[in-house]
Amino acid sequence: MDRRICHCNLCGARGQEVSRSTYNRHSNRADTRSVFPPPSPPLTTPLIPVDVVAGGDHTDPPSLDTSHDPTPGSRTPQFDTITHVRHMLTQKRAHFDFPPSLVFITPPTKDSDRYASRNGSQLLVPNSYHPLSLVDDDSVAVVSYELFLVEYLNVLNMVPLQEGHASASEVESLKNEVLDTLQQLDQRKGNEWNKQLCAQLNPSTFIISGEDQRAPWL
Repeated sequence: MDRRICHCNLCGARGQEVSRSTYNRHSNRADTRSVFPPPSPPLTTPLIPVDVVAGGDHTDPPSLDTSHDPTPGSRTPQFDTITHVRHMLTQKRAHFDFPPSLVFITPPTKDSDRYASRNGSQLLVPNSYHPLSLVDDDSVAVVSYELFLVEYLNVLNMVPLQEGHASASEVESLKNEVLDTLQQLDQRKGNEWNKQLCAQLNPSTFIISGEDQRAPWL
């Protein structure tokens, strides 16, 4: 039988005596490895997880530092931040459902007033007016959403803008979108307060909290 000494990776540097067919098979494998090296793992940048609503966790906003941008000039700091914020707002809106009920730390009584809607700077201090319970998961979800929105509004306020730059109008549009969402959350919270107040004033009234308040913006 025709036998040869093989020095492939399987047989080792010192070599082993193998049949001709095995020698050819090992040689072909070595040739293939040398011509087609294993592919390198793809270099991808993972998305920044900023989902703070579901678990109530607080995540730091993305940094505006672009000193390590691998392609300077192709993307501006404004573009990167605006794109990220819009992506996170869209994701949050798509995955958030206003809960069927809320628990207030101090529920309304017969002597309570109707809910006075918040606006302007009042909206930037979440859970400061008729605060929601932080031990009730549904209530925490609403508070966390408010914190998320305020946090990203602060990010937008830190974006350096140039007068007349296209990103200026985009940032302004996003700010208005965030403020509108905060206003809508406050309105939903107010509706819940007023319904619980109504139940206090009229004990025989049947209240379905939250379910009839669902809106397409969520």
